[in-house]
Amino acid sequence: MRRFSRGWRIATRLALSIVGTTVLAQEPQWIPPLASGGAPDCPERLGSRTYRSEIAQNASTRVFISGTSERKANGCRAMSEIRTTRSGETRAYPLPVPNMHGFHIIDFSPDGSELLLASDLGLFDDRYQRRDVSVSLMPLASGKMEWFNAWDLFGWKDCDAMVEPQGFLPDGKIVIRARKSVIAAQPHPNCVNDVGLYVIDPANRQATRLPDSTKIERYGKEERPAFQACKEDPDIVAACFSVHGRLSAYNGTPTLRMWRIGTDRMLGVRDEFPLPESLEPRVNWDVNVYGDYVVCPLTHQRGGEMQVVCVESANHVVVNKR
Repeated sequence: MRRFSRGWRIATRLALSIVGTTVLAQEPQWIPPLASGGAPDCPERLGSRTYRSEIAQNASTRVFISGTSERKANGCRAMSEIRTTRSGETRAYPLPVPNMHGFHIIDFSPDGSELLLASDLGLFDDRYQRRDVSVSLMPLASGKMEWFNAWDLFGWKDCDAMVEPQGFLPDGKIVIRARKSVIAAQPHPNCVNDVGLYVIDPANRQATRLPDSTKIERYGKEERPAFQACKEDPDIVAACFSVHGRLSAYNGTPTLRMWRIGTDRMLGVRDEFPLPESLEPRVNWDVNVYGDYVVCPLTHQRGGEMQVVCVESANHVVVNKR
């Protein structure tokens, strides 16, 4: 799994849109988590920033990850938690080390009584992927979490891998997908030689390879996309403004950029901010999204530089293939 970012859903969908179907047919299918979140990056200015992950649902149970970072004169404080609503009762359960971890709600158990959670250590910028993923089964009744490092579950030592928790078998056993590290020139050997699914027994610290044809069912669903306030963010540097523009995906950073139609100006959309709920599902590599946008500046406009913004709202949206 990769370092959590607030633009994770968009980046995932954009990446999947360019993966050939032939490659996917040669390996076990990868299934993304229902929700991903954690404490957002601390604002540079005084104030607080809150992120809410996708909301996942199973029957009458709704769950999501909430994270907050607050900049004060004496530094930054961050926290994140799992929030659950069952039978009209809402509870919050703290997550560990929020400023270092990204967290993921993988799925509900088949009987709906537990959540499979995953955590990664945010080592994506380093040259290795070693001992950077942990998993936990959280009973919804208690919220108690016991975390197991994936390397310990597999019995791996000094090696690198991409570890992707996938969900459950119908009998409630945990399934993890493992494949070679994608980091170039990593200092450790790969833990595995190919892509495979494994059933995990945390109690006995055992991992057993499953047939590549094994299908993993989802027992929960995404009810709503992620949200983070744009215009109330502490790092907004000036008044929000309206743009008649074309939103498209590009190679490089930021991935999403907005052409101000009728000008030669391009705005960069900060990756960490989710798009508005009505807009997010429509954006991928294959389309241009035209509309009337309200954006809020995170950097000042300077000659020769791309101004960075977040998107507050979108109206009169038209999607055209590129």
